[in-house]
Amino acid sequence: MIISPSAISPYKIPTFQSGGEVPFSFGNALQFDGVNDKVSIGQNLSNVGDVTLSVWFKVNAFKGTYFCILGSDISTGKYLMVRDLSGQLQCQGFGIFGNKQTLEPSTLGIWNHMGIIKSGANFTVYMNGTNYGSAASSTLSTINLFGKYGINNALNPANGVMDELAWWETALTEAQILNQWNGGNGNFANIDVEPLLWYNCNEADGSTTLVNSGSGGASYNGTLNNFSTPPAYFIPH
Repeated sequence: MIISPSAISPYKIPTFQSGGEVPFSFGNALQFDGVNDKVSIGQNLSNVGDVTLSVWFKVNAFKGTYFCILGSDISTGKYLMVRDLSGQLQCQGFGIFGNKQTLEPSTLGIWNHMGIIKSGANFTVYMNGTNYGSAASSTLSTINLFGKYGINNALNPANGVMDELAWWETALTEAQILNQWNGGNGNFANIDVEPLLWYNCNEADGSTTLVNSGSGGASYNGTLNNFSTPPAYFIPH
């Protein structure tokens, strides 16, 4: 399957391997059950200044039409999620995108890489190595959870797997965010610039702490809430 290109992207269109699976395969990943799993972060993340987000995710099923990646409060735009709309994957949240950032065909059970760079007032979205354009925002917010919204806990929890979530308090270059995609193979988050927060999700199953390997240290460790085993939640790729 070939990803639909963005008209503005100067990069070669990435091609999935047979079966639609990208080859990303770092260690373990964190599995969310789609019911009530969430991770609370020790410190708030703010997108007031320049920031960059990189995350790998695999949707097993949509809760309604949504899969929450980061989120504190849906009512004030403090979230980032992808949604399925008529078979297309869209990016929504950070107070900017609404339903405007259509990405690519929505396919369950495959790894995807999302990168978001905020430089000044502009957010630029990358999916699987393709630049899908920029949008400006006047709505800025803080985030302290991922996998699920923190206000209405019954709303749109993630049902799927996430890995290698990294957050920089600087705007990476386009070349640097494409290094995170690395043609579908991925790269470690600190290959170019040490991130503030980096969850590589390589803990042993049964752990209730998600260790931050970024420069922010233990104050940004995550706490797993409502995860249970079985089924296992730290799972191998």
